[in-house]
Amino acid sequence: MKNRVGLSLNTEMTSPYSERLDAGLGVEFQLLQSQRESSILSFMPIYWVVRLRPLLRYPNHYLTARLGFDFLGQEGDDTLAERNYYAIGIGLLRHPEHAKSLQIELLYSRDQGSFPGVGISAGFLF
Repeated sequence: MKNRVGLSLNTEMTSPYSERLDAGLGVEFQLLQSQRESSILSFMPIYWVVRLRPLLRYPNHYLTARLGFDFLGQEGDDTLAERNYYAIGIGLLRHPEHAKSLQIELLYSRDQGSFPGVGISAGFLF
């Protein structure tokens, strides 16, 4: 399998469920993926997201998991196993006391049931 390089944009909306757990929904737009040369928008998973802070002593560090389904699909994708999406990883919040805190994540993800990858993401929390 060749390496897959691209750009992803995502948005998530989470709510706190306990002192250690946040959960919600997200959508990711995976753009310019080299795996699918014919399409600018390669995949579009919609997913559940969970963030767990296992150590309350370090509340800015968390574990994260995503589980979802690719709603864009490609030709020949006809089973659920070919259109699933999941990711697991770790994250860090920088300056959570500010209105726009920086979020950094390192994720292992698997798209379409067969395209594994490791990615680094950075974004802002509002």
